[in-house]
Amino acid sequence: MRVIFFVRLFHSLLSANFNRRFRADPIIAGDHGVVKVWEATPPHRELFAWKGKRELWDVSFDVNDQYLIVVGAGGIVRVFDWQANLLVCETGTQEDAIYRLSTGPGGRFFATTGFNREVVIWDATRLTERQQGRTIFRGSSAGWADFGPDSRRLAVGDRNGDIIILDVESGERFLSIPNAHGEVVFRTPFSPDGKYLASCSFDQTVRIWEASTGKPVEVLIGHEGGIYSVAWSPDCKHVASAGADRTIRIWTPELE
Repeated sequence: MRVIFFVRLFHSLLSANFNRRFRADPIIAGDHGVVKVWEATPPHRELFAWKGKRELWDVSFDVNDQYLIVVGAGGIVRVFDWQANLLVCETGTQEDAIYRLSTGPGGRFFATTGFNREVVIWDATRLTERQQGRTIFRGSSAGWADFGPDSRRLAVGDRNGDIIILDVESGERFLSIPNAHGEVVFRTPFSPDGKYLASCSFDQTVRIWEASTGKPVEVLIGHEGGIYSVAWSPDCKHVASAGADRTIRIWTPELE
């Protein structure tokens, strides 16, 4: 897969991600409020480092790999020109910690999710400008938000086990899948062709859905603990999942 990403909550390392050219690898040490960028290949030289006063939770490169977007405690979105070792912008607030960051394909938008239970859309073409994000969802507890391949749709998981697919521009609901899982939904990525949605949950299942109708396609069972992450292969034939049982599993769902 093009991108490797992992999150370990309540441990020192909270986020890691390759940029698109595999030239650098950012890691956040959340307990200490530190973000660092290393070379992705030996000798793994440190290229950038910044230490904040509070915890940091998530990080992502922008679509051109020029800027590094960092979120965390305090609800502030920080943008760094990591090659110039420069903080270029601090913007917006969700009045509470932001713990998830998702960048949309094409570089038009990115989304943040906070402990205030809001999903906020930001203009990724204005990263060097102060801006106020646009709230498109407020629920009982918003989880990770995943963009569709055209950046028009955003799928959001809820603590109640629901999945909601939103129109990024208007905030209107394309559709809802109530009681999609028996417990909190962590990830809801679209397949690269946009036809399907995968979801994972603490109920120990990965589920596949038709993205246009919400019709269930398949339930993948095998993990022996909650599942925190799920991702599609570029050819849409396989799904990878990782969970609390410390295993990574590769599935081949039976798609219609």
